[in-house]
Amino acid sequence: IGKRKVAAESATSSGESRALSLTRALASPFGILIVFPAIVLSVGLFLTLVGQRALQVSNRALGQHRLAEQAQLVASHLHSSLQAADPMLDRLSDFALTQGPDKPLEPVAAALLDLMQGRAGVAYVSISFPDGTFEGAYLEDGRSLFQDSRVGIEGTRVRRYEYRGHDALTLRSEETTRYDPRLRDFYLQAAAARTRVWTKPYPFYGNRHTGITRAAPVYLQQGSERLLHAVLTVDFDVNELSRLLREGELADMRTLLFNKDGTLLAYPQGEPRIAALPLSRERALSYKDLRDPTLTAFFAQLSQKPAQDRQLLSFEVGGAQHLAALSRVSHDPLLDWTVAYLVPERVFFESLHS
Repeated sequence: IGKRKVAAESATSSGESRALSLTRALASPFGILIVFPAIVLSVGLFLTLVGQRALQVSNRALGQHRLAEQAQLVASHLHSSLQAADPMLDRLSDFALTQGPDKPLEPVAAALLDLMQGRAGVAYVSISFPDGTFEGAYLEDGRSLFQDSRVGIEGTRVRRYEYRGHDALTLRSEETTRYDPRLRDFYLQAAAARTRVWTKPYPFYGNRHTGITRAAPVYLQQGSERLLHAVLTVDFDVNELSRLLREGELADMRTLLFNKDGTLLAYPQGEPRIAALPLSRERALSYKDLRDPTLTAFFAQLSQKPAQDRQLLSFEVGGAQHLAALSRVSHDPLLDWTVAYLVPERVFFESLHS
């Protein structure tokens, strides 16, 4: 019993001695020089980490807001450009009722080219008659051109003119093709629907630019019958419209204009790769054609969470987080276009890291 008591007292005494020694060391001038800076450093590090986290969240939110606002603004501009098709068709309908395949070409060329002036993205304006006659105006390298096509027994005679103004047409070329407007999608869809329609996106002849057409049938009342008199079109070059997408670009930003089935209507950053692809006249460009990991990851995420009127998405590419802002161009189910901006998250954090 005595030994245990002595042993216990010795242990307690040793424990008190250690605590006392530590207290004296901390209370010494040298200890104070270590403890107080360590406390300040710990608090400063904690506050820095908390502040950095708060700034990171704030930068991310500001970045998302900027992307969303930009997507909505561009979608609104695109919508306004496409909406110009209907007023153009209204004016063209009145004019077309007074025209026919046997009428002089000069007044038609003047009227069609006048409609195109100042219309963003409009590539072609045309009138097609039930006998296969096609009359259309378009711009090429800053020149006003007019095309007249007549279906005959041995093929379609196509004549192209340059419009000099004051109802003056100068013949530029003539060729025989197999073109028949009555067999084209715009004519068949408008005649079948008996109302205005949007065609599906299609590749323009000779390049990878995507086109889309607003077509309208025009009828003449003859007795109790309404007979098809002509089909009118306003064609848009989506590549020209896509210039709006380049506004307000950030580093490493990708800007897309696409529809619900993954057709790339415009992708400015991908133009070099698109130009290197073999041309196809059968269908418009799909994101799958480019085999781009970022686009593949984006559309995979989008398939799990369909685009709404205005939406933010987050997805991963090769271990790096990306943000995407989306905005619908139109609520018309036949014109299901969406604008998207894709940016790596690090773009918003570079200044913070510095």
